[in-house]
Amino acid sequence: MSLNRSVVPPIQSISPIPLTQMSHQQFSNGLSFHFIKGGNQPILRLEFIYQIQQNDKANIAVYNLLIKMLQEGTSKYTTSEIHEIFEHWGAFVDFKSSFDRLNLTIYVLAKYLKQILPLLKSLMDDSVFPNQQFEIQKNLTYQNLTVNLTKTQYVASQLFREKIFGQDSRYGKRLTLENLEEISRKDVFETYQSIIQNKPFDIILAGQVENEHIQLLESFFGQQTFTHSLGDIPSEEAIYQQVTGKYYQEKEGALQSSIRIGKVLFDKKHPDFFDFMVLNTILGGYFGSRLMQNIREDKGYTYGINSQNAVLENIGYWVIGTDVKQEFTDQTLEEIYKEIQLLQSELVSHEELEKVKNYLMGAWVRGIVTPFDLADKFKAIHYHGLDYSFYTQYWESIQNITSERIMQIAQKHLKIESLTEVIVGKK
Repeated sequence: MSLNRSVVPPIQSISPIPLTQMSHQQFSNGLSFHFIKGGNQPILRLEFIYQIQQNDKANIAVYNLLIKMLQEGTSKYTTSEIHEIFEHWGAFVDFKSSFDRLNLTIYVLAKYLKQILPLLKSLMDDSVFPNQQFEIQKNLTYQNLTVNLTKTQYVASQLFREKIFGQDSRYGKRLTLENLEEISRKDVFETYQSIIQNKPFDIILAGQVENEHIQLLESFFGQQTFTHSLGDIPSEEAIYQQVTGKYYQEKEGALQSSIRIGKVLFDKKHPDFFDFMVLNTILGGYFGSRLMQNIREDKGYTYGINSQNAVLENIGYWVIGTDVKQEFTDQTLEEIYKEIQLLQSELVSHEELEKVKNYLMGAWVRGIVTPFDLADKFKAIHYHGLDYSFYTQYWESIQNITSERIMQIAQKHLKIESLTEVIVGKK
């Protein structure tokens, strides 16, 4: 029987799918090791994750430079030798820094894991941060920042975080060229010593994991002694000082205005987290959202607009972001606030709510296909002090939420007077 493509196929609800969970064990020295087996390709993704303590005051640029310098030489390997070894064994390296963690990720064929572990251990324990390479990386960072500071969207995001978190918070510090100029090799190397060198970390391994791989990792990292454990470091409770109101920063020569509207919000443990997630999706969380339909499709003020609930360590923030031609700035702001107020005063239709529910459940299914996806799902709960019951609650909350509840959440968390508005560019 041929398929009639002129007829829309019926929409079917998605049932909860059991999630394959991580396996866990501790190495001889107490190091946490998490692994998940799966996949059709003989590939492994190996991650070393270092936690940044809440009381660490380093600038985000220090973390960025630290990550870059890890591949610039150790007492055993030169910069060129490091890159040659990774290339020879077909390993792809992805080292990243964030406000809360440093993540060293390596993709490698399972049969070559043994060959790259000596180099990885040397990078983690014995990096020397050569002066010449440091100056090169610092200059490259300076050039990139110089370019970014000409972009209204970059400046708007920095200014917005400063306003909602406060400039004394590491989440709210704005990176300037002056800040960057003041950073020395000594600053970055000392941060490396305080966070990475001989410090504990998590290991997460995903892919076609075999017992021999686990034994290899135990032999390389399970016998190591550390100068302290994470529990030995007192963590200061962060204090955030959101400044509400409207803020405008003119950008000379700008052809557009970048708009950020939002507030400090909650983390994943908050009882309203899932319900707000549905609300956010309706408002601006996917391509068919109200903000996209109104401001992009109907009005043509922008190529794109979105809202998102970003989750950090023990806190989160919510933000609407868009870039518009300067002559449409006021009209765009008017439409944004109108859409927020509609959610507070009118019930979402059954059809729209069902569409968003299906979208969220479909996105969930698409996000658990590979062992790497499953590892990401684990990290999304583990580093927020949650367990797998979080995902059971996810399904239940999406299926049970009502239009009345969405209106209540909008009235509770999206009061206009509680929001911070930032515009960078030209009005």
